[in-house]
Amino acid sequence: QVWSPCPISRSSKMAERIKVYIRIRPSVSPDSRDLRSDSSTTSDDSAVSAKCNFEYTIEERKLRLRSKHYELDGIFPPSTQQSAVYDKLGRDEIETFFQGFNTTIFAYGQTGSGKSHTIFGPHENAIDAALEKERLQRVNAYGLVPRCYIAVFQRLQTKSNICKYQIDLSCVEVYNTVLRDLFNPNNSARLRIREDIKNKFFFVENLSQESVESVEEMLLFIKRIEMNRAVCSTNMNENSSRSHIILQLRLIQQSLSGETKQSLLTFVDLAGSEMVRKTGTEGLRLKEAGHINGSLSTLSRCIDGLSSKNKNNVYIPFRDSNLTKLLKVSLGGNCRTSLIVCVSGERQHKEETYSSLRFATRALCVQNQPTINKVLDAQQLHLENVRLKDEVERLQAKLNEQQPTDDLQAVLAKRESELEDKAQQIERLNGMLDDLQWKLDKSANAAAEEDNMKLKQSVSRLEIELQREVHSNAVMQQKLNDLQLSYSDMMMKQLAMENECKQDGDILKEDDVTVSLLGSQARRHANDTVLVDRDVQTEAEDDRDVDMNEDDLRLLTPPATVVTHSMCSVFSICNLFKRSR
Repeated sequence: QVWSPCPISRSSKMAERIKVYIRIRPSVSPDSRDLRSDSSTTSDDSAVSAKCNFEYTIEERKLRLRSKHYELDGIFPPSTQQSAVYDKLGRDEIETFFQGFNTTIFAYGQTGSGKSHTIFGPHENAIDAALEKERLQRVNAYGLVPRCYIAVFQRLQTKSNICKYQIDLSCVEVYNTVLRDLFNPNNSARLRIREDIKNKFFFVENLSQESVESVEEMLLFIKRIEMNRAVCSTNMNENSSRSHIILQLRLIQQSLSGETKQSLLTFVDLAGSEMVRKTGTEGLRLKEAGHINGSLSTLSRCIDGLSSKNKNNVYIPFRDSNLTKLLKVSLGGNCRTSLIVCVSGERQHKEETYSSLRFATRALCVQNQPTINKVLDAQQLHLENVRLKDEVERLQAKLNEQQPTDDLQAVLAKRESELEDKAQQIERLNGMLDDLQWKLDKSANAAAEEDNMKLKQSVSRLEIELQREVHSNAVMQQKLNDLQLSYSDMMMKQLAMENECKQDGDILKEDDVTVSLLGSQARRHANDTVLVDRDVQTEAEDDRDVDMNEDDLRLLTPPATVVTHSMCSVFSICNLFKRSR
């Protein structure tokens, strides 16, 4: 039979949320101080109280961090053994798996928090080095994958109502967004992710499927996965996973009654989120860390969309990465899903612990639609068709036997008349509703037109005011230009007056020189006149024989006075000339 992830089923879908568990990793070394340091711990790790407010209580399924309580489906303290994790989580998943439900278990957390240890157990190198001598210790270190597979084969051997079964195993690795077939690495180039539009799921085309018939063969396949997967050493983890692993076991079982069921048991080992400053990766490892963080970020956004209240109106980015495409059925689809969030108890990783707990809280709100997958072959479909036809005929005959009486016919007629009256009332109400709607539209149009008119008037007023402002600005600009021209004319006149004043100053200087020359000539002329008068007077005195009296001498004085007045007149003329200038 060709397997289909959504086979024909008579079971109705039921909503069921994702189960979330927390597993706390103990300190890596004795020197490391974890979140439980400086605290008192009971013998069964039932409650722990630390300085940084990290508390967990197993009985109440509550964890308190930063004064915030996280209520989960279960908490595994650092002292929890691998067998206890399987007893709490694995047994229930195996039971639902045999009932015909698709089941998924995946681990999430930061790098080095114990995800691969929880899913697969210790790395093969660590087992060979430390547990080679004690096979019992090797079995005790098994993770969920080998323990669940062993339980599946034990259940098949002891279950008497199963007459036929088939087990197929496949494993795909998402490394840097590239798909790799871990059972047949040479087949990796042919792998493609395809979408089934009708059933709304993604699948890997050309992926190898190995038939398994025993527990030993199953363990060999698990060892092959550990050998072929991408692993390297970082500052935080000696065997750090550099890729996401999706391991699927398909079971087709047929009961003695002929009923066939097929179901998937999926294990997802996610690579851990990394902080480069802590892991110290570089080069190729840094590129791997970028792809890991990118795909985990897309997964977180898908969880956010699925956990939102109005998720029908929210875009869920399943198509943004290969990892989320392959996990679409497990998140919100036909599957029962359990999530193990692995956190570190060390103080230096508390920020990553906060982030992981926020992711766990959002995942609690995701609702799946698990369905029992029953496969019907051609013969069973024919029998089912015959049964349904017989059921239809029986119901039709029963209906025909119950003939309606007169009272029933009267009641039916009355009901029909009431229905007609109701229909007429509905028509009248619809007419009234149409009239009211028309009036409402009319009033709305009138109000809109009135608002439009007011708006146009406001625009017109604004345009008029704008034109006025433009005109006033033009007038002011003209006045400013006139003032500038007047200022230029005044400046030109001032320059001309300054030039004239300069020329007048030169002429005044020449006039002053002329006046001074005339004054000096007048003084010389006066002096010469006085000397001539004196000579004339002396000669007269000599001629008149010195027998002149005082009266005669006064008569000789006037010529000097006349000279003096003449000199004063010259100076007056000069002064008047200066004033006139």
